[in-house]
Amino acid sequence: MSMRAIIGLTVIGGGIAALIVFHESGMIGGLTNDRFAQVVALVAVLILVSGGAFSGRLGKDVRNIAIWLGLALVLVAGYAYRDTLQPIASRITGELVPSRPRAVGNAIELRRGANGHFHAAARINGTELDMLIDTGASRVSLSQADAQAAGIDMAALRYVAQVNTANGEVFMAPVRLASVQIGTIRIDDVAGFVAPAGALGGSVIGMSFLERLSGYAVAGDTMTLTP
Repeated sequence: MSMRAIIGLTVIGGGIAALIVFHESGMIGGLTNDRFAQVVALVAVLILVSGGAFSGRLGKDVRNIAIWLGLALVLVAGYAYRDTLQPIASRITGELVPSRPRAVGNAIELRRGANGHFHAAARINGTELDMLIDTGASRVSLSQADAQAAGIDMAALRYVAQVNTANGEVFMAPVRLASVQIGTIRIDDVAGFVAPAGALGGSVIGMSFLERLSGYAVAGDTMTLTP
């Protein structure tokens, strides 16, 4: 197989995977899902016709065109059947990346990580962060770096709230978070804390988010969040 064919297959395969895994957001890389599928198919065809893909042998060129058009149709078919394929992709992703939320109906499932804890790829004010789920934490609490990434005005913070942590008592800065989202579950205007530098090993999802769900439960190695 030529390098051109390998590149083309990689483009199409990656496009199908992206459409299946991220179709719920409706956007991929700033493009709508439909437009993204069109761009991927166009790129695959351009790979075919660029760089001397036409050799002058009509039969071979026609065969190549048919192959690439077939692959483009596979991309379109993959997107058309995304509702069937997405649960399979979500289950595989959940096993490989435990922090990646998996949609089950209107609920979200998370797999327990190798360290015995539940982590989630959460969005704070639209910024994706890896966060520990901690039912013992009263609020969503952010480290300094994560607070900056989420667009919080660090200069306005006042560390006046005394909080008991695993490392002892710490004074944290109360904040209001515009949104906290895990998978398809989004809660707006969430009470949070920003910890001083070095006070938190990592950011946590606490009860200020969890208590606003209709329910959350742990069964074995699976945590289920219900909006």
